[in-house]
Amino acid sequence: MTTTPVENYTEIRDSLIEAGLFDAQEGGEANTWRISLDAYGLNQDDVAFFEALGGHLLGFYATLNRFYLDSARGKLPAWIAEYLDQGKPRELIDHGRMKRFKGLLPGIIRPDVIVTDGGFQLTELDAVPGGFGLTARLMDIYRGGSRKLVGDPEGLVPLFYSMMESAAGVHGARVVIVVSEEARDYRSEMWYLANCLQGAGKPVFLRRPEEMVFREEGLFVTEGGREIPVDAVYRFYELFDLRNIPKIELLIYANKKGRVATTPPYKPWLEEKLAFALFHHPALSRHWENALGPETFQFLSHLIPKTWILDNR
Repeated sequence: MTTTPVENYTEIRDSLIEAGLFDAQEGGEANTWRISLDAYGLNQDDVAFFEALGGHLLGFYATLNRFYLDSARGKLPAWIAEYLDQGKPRELIDHGRMKRFKGLLPGIIRPDVIVTDGGFQLTELDAVPGGFGLTARLMDIYRGGSRKLVGDPEGLVPLFYSMMESAAGVHGARVVIVVSEEARDYRSEMWYLANCLQGAGKPVFLRRPEEMVFREEGLFVTEGGREIPVDAVYRFYELFDLRNIPKIELLIYANKKGRVATTPPYKPWLEEKLAFALFHHPALSRHWENALGPETFQFLSHLIPKTWILDNR
């Protein structure tokens, strides 16, 4: 028996409401948007593009990270680090430059991609992205029938936990997703993600920054009347907003002293939109191509829109 579009819509909507990811009432905690009756269709060329995209963007972040650190050490022009450091607190810069954090990169990268007459283009790269909890649920909803979803068949939920285990360097890592008040619009989807993982027997918790417990030996969450030590924090708050986040000094201190792993790392240069301008800067073109290799360099040259730094010097 086939369902009508209205019945199909109602089933999708109710599934999202049940998961706490959709609110039919204006002003509710969950987000509201138009619901599609089907997943967005991609042709084979589009699928090939997105399957290659992640590796190229990882290369971009790794190279940006290396260029910044080399610039800070005098191995590349000093103005690279100077531009990326502008307006950033000195203590945050020093924390990110610590030797043992040198190779750390964000655990999740989300590109914002638009379709143009000349193909796909990026509008933004987000190292602290929202949306992956919602996407995980939507993948479950749209999976089935003749559809073949792009991505890992296991879905995003187990991949998130595997990433956090890797960040912690601990099998069975105890993970807390820390969501600030400023990021409250995404709390419902992070709650959904944590709830799914708890249902699978994984020690994953959702907390506000002020709910974290700091001891000299590390960070803890209170659960069921007892304190549980934390191996890894998924940081869902922006670095430009640190002054508004309770207990942020303790969260950073625990990471600095090796008491807890944190991803995305406290590296403000990886959350700076000015990076697009550095990619297109003519003085750095040869460095980018040598570091990325010709294939990735050409891929990103078409993908990253031309961006300029306005500087009266």
